[in-house]
Amino acid sequence: MILDTLLAKGNLTKMTITALQPNPDPESKPVPSANPDDTFTVLVNPNTYRINYNLNYNRPQVPGTSSTPAQYVSSEPISIDFEILFDGTGVIPKQPSTNPLEGVPIAGAIAGGIAGITGGDKPYDVAKQIKTFTQLVYEYNGDQHHPKRVQISWGNLVFFGALKSLSYQFKLFGPDGTPLRAVATVSFESHLPDFLREAITQPSSPDLTHLRTVQEGDTLPLMCYRIYGDSTYYLAVAKANNLLNFRRIDVGQKLFFPPLDATKP
Repeated sequence: MILDTLLAKGNLTKMTITALQPNPDPESKPVPSANPDDTFTVLVNPNTYRINYNLNYNRPQVPGTSSTPAQYVSSEPISIDFEILFDGTGVIPKQPSTNPLEGVPIAGAIAGGIAGITGGDKPYDVAKQIKTFTQLVYEYNGDQHHPKRVQISWGNLVFFGALKSLSYQFKLFGPDGTPLRAVATVSFESHLPDFLREAITQPSSPDLTHLRTVQEGDTLPLMCYRIYGDSTYYLAVAKANNLLNFRRIDVGQKLFFPPLDATKP
């Protein structure tokens, strides 16, 4: 009974970066690849992430004036920045953990020690993980004629985009020069399908697109009420998810709830 209580803890959700299936139809919802090789799971969740909204203005020069009013030109794509840790020192356990006693004092340490002695877990190869991540987000894809578009998921955060910049800082090495710890600084720029972009609000909204899973008894108007405080947004959400009938949603189905314009549909 005591052990059951100690083990009754929530699972830690890791950030994942998954390549999207190529789809030339701009009216289709983005679909993550089902190939396990197309998903990268971080070793440790980022401490922070930053969302960037940038606007471009034109300031025409008028002779005899010290300043002129800015004229709006365009909105740049939203971007997200964060860091990813690669650590092969053994201090941080791999995910998913194979130790059922992880998090239990003493018992977890003993089980972890036994696993280390018996070779229960393969060592985390920093160089190999960096190569895997780089291939996923950076390398040119000949079939799509550009690097892969990806979905970044963590909790309720869902971000569709493509790599904007990537740099690695190597911080710790073995005696032979093998990298044991590195930090990647990444920036992804938003790339949304046309139908989803139309449903998303102007850059003044601070929210990102959210992902919700349909539960037993849920209806689209009810889910809209929970998220927006107004059930009348259900038609716009149905359009964003390319639903033919807003009444036909299935338990376990994942739906996108973008930040909508203040004007009701």
